[in-house]
Amino acid sequence: MPLNKTRFFQNLLALSAVTLIIIIYSTVSYLIYQNNLLKSEIGKKDKPNLLPYNPSPTPSFTCPENGWIDCMPGPDKPPRYGGCSQDASEDAIKWYKINCSNYQGIAY
Repeated sequence: MPLNKTRFFQNLLALSAVTLIIIIYSTVSYLIYQNNLLKSEIGKKDKPNLLPYNPSPTPSFTCPENGWIDCMPGPDKPPRYGGCSQDASEDAIKWYKINCSNYQGIAY
């Protein structure tokens, strides 16, 4: 094999090795970064929320009798709640989850 071809393949092999080292280093660095980010997020979630949830000073929500908010279509639904038997707003749902032991969800 001529000297030029041998030198070419040696250079190609060296370049491939350097590229592989850079890829491995970048991957390991990224994984370490993600691990540290995950640890910091887990640490934030372990801290208790000292403020209780209170969507309004005097919520006018009442717990659903059977645990379900009925949003099935029908003529007997009050238009006040958009066709549902009770308020199904985001604040109401949060209140039901916290204050109603029998709360099951919304039936569509």
